[in-house]
Amino acid sequence: MFRFKKWIDFLLYTNLYIGLCAWALLYFSYVNLAGEVPPLPQQALIFGGTVALYGLHRIMGLRFVHLGPSRFQSVLKLSTWIIVVAGLGILLSIYGFLDASTRLRWSLVPIIILSLAYALPLFPGRKRLRDYPYIKIFLIGGLWTLLTMGIPVMHANTYSWVVITLLMIERFLFIFSLTIPFDLRDIRVDQEHKVWTIPMVLGIKWAKRLSMTLLLVALLLLGILVYYFHVWNPRAYSILILTYGVAGWLIYKSKTHGSDYFFSLLIDGVMILPLLFEFSWYYLKEFWHLIN
Repeated sequence: MFRFKKWIDFLLYTNLYIGLCAWALLYFSYVNLAGEVPPLPQQALIFGGTVALYGLHRIMGLRFVHLGPSRFQSVLKLSTWIIVVAGLGILLSIYGFLDASTRLRWSLVPIIILSLAYALPLFPGRKRLRDYPYIKIFLIGGLWTLLTMGIPVMHANTYSWVVITLLMIERFLFIFSLTIPFDLRDIRVDQEHKVWTIPMVLGIKWAKRLSMTLLLVALLLLGILVYYFHVWNPRAYSILILTYGVAGWLIYKSKTHGSDYFFSLLIDGVMILPLLFEFSWYYLKEFWHLIN
């Protein structure tokens, strides 16, 4: 059991797991919106970039907190591995960036700048962009939306601006709703450093209600995209409904004093579910054909 926990900690705190989440969400969106598997360089770019950015954020963030919560102690113990994995992530990102089209490269430039400003203390008082009130959650939602939805629809190049806008809003609301519980988890640290977040302003109960409401609005937009614009196929739509249902249940169960594994493993893991369900459906279908 102890060894299993060590492996879970390694996956979580070296950021390999969150990189897998970003990759899975990109892959699912690409297959169902662009009609093909994402090119390997783009997979490397998203996975490597996520691992590198979160690694940079973890290392830089240690100086902002006291080593109270166990996750900070785990990050400190794994700091060497975090640097090594982040270095590999940077190499993968460079490979993906150099292979990208000129259009995609220019699209990535503001994303890279915002990502670095999010993690690095580049502002007066050695502040990071995430240390300013209310910015963190919008940045996370925006960056994840641009990477996991913007790249697939850009590659597809077949959707109207109305559809693209609805797709981007739907994905943003989905990510935003998943991010609010992390502000619940971090409320003590944010209070200590006077970083105002949604739970600190609305309170815990109303912050969770807001998260659930945004998830429902995203689900409504998903229905509009399916029934009026025929964007997601019925299988993908069913998978996303199921994913949203799991997300809603986890948001409902989230607490300020909950285990970090609940947030980092389960809530983040919601982003892996669409691809996991997609693969499960495919292999179950193949098995069914095999036995019949």
